[in-house]
This record gives sequence, structure tokens and C-alpha cells, in this order.
Amino acid sequence: MKDDGKRALERIILWLGVLTFGGFGVAFIVAFDGIARTLGIVTGATGRVDLIATYVGFELGFAIFLALCALRREWLRMGLIASGLAFAGFGTARGIALALHHAEAATFLWYLFAAEAVGGAVSFWAASRVGDPEQER
Repeated sequence: MKDDGKRALERIILWLGVLTFGGFGVAFIVAFDGIARTLGIVTGATGRVDLIATYVGFELGFAIFLALCALRREWLRMGLIASGLAFAGFGTARGIALALHHAEAATFLWYLFAAEAVGGAVSFWAASRVGDPEQER
């Protein structure tokens, strides 16, 4: 589809989501053990497989989905909502876990929580600016 230049800010916000989710996926491919040690994650083989599935498989798959949404005008709003829900889901769960286990949690997790809260809010705000693609034609 031809890009008419509309919704540049919303597309940038969605591409930031692509970079965020994709970046975590790539980081966990390249340096899983180092990241796990930094965050104090100690796990056996089963936990390791599950964490890799989440932090590599989901993150990269979701980043590809968001990229497709950013490239198609009619998928832009859906991508922003999906991005907002993912950020909000991670942030809500992380926030609850931090409230329960804050003394033992790595400081970096607080930064992730803040980024997820901002990412969710910004994604939902951007989605609210994008109308129904059928009505924008």
C-alpha cells in the first residue's frame, strides 16, 4: 500500500515498539546467560527453555507483527493497541511482582517497569489518535 505520509507520529511510536520487543529478543539470543545473571535469574533446563521461548520467541514474533502493522495503514491502530496491551500486560505483572518482592528484585527491573508503563500509555494514546481506516479513505 502506498504510504501517504499520514500518521507519521503514530508509525514512529509503533516502530519504537518494534525496536523494543525486537531488541529484547535479539539481546536474549546473543547474551541470555549474561542477562540472566545480571537479573539474578537462576533456573534449570526447563526454566531456561521457557524463558528463551518467551524472551526470544515471543519478543521477535511480536516485533515482526508490529512491523507488519506499521507498514499497513489499515493495521496501524490494531498494532498500536496490541503494543499497548503487551506493554501494559508486562508492566502490570511486573509491577505486582515488584510490589510483592521489591527487596529482592534487581534495580533494572524497576527501569523495565517504568518503560513498560510509558510504552503502554504512549501506544494507547497513539491508537486513540488513529481513526477507523475505512472512514479515513
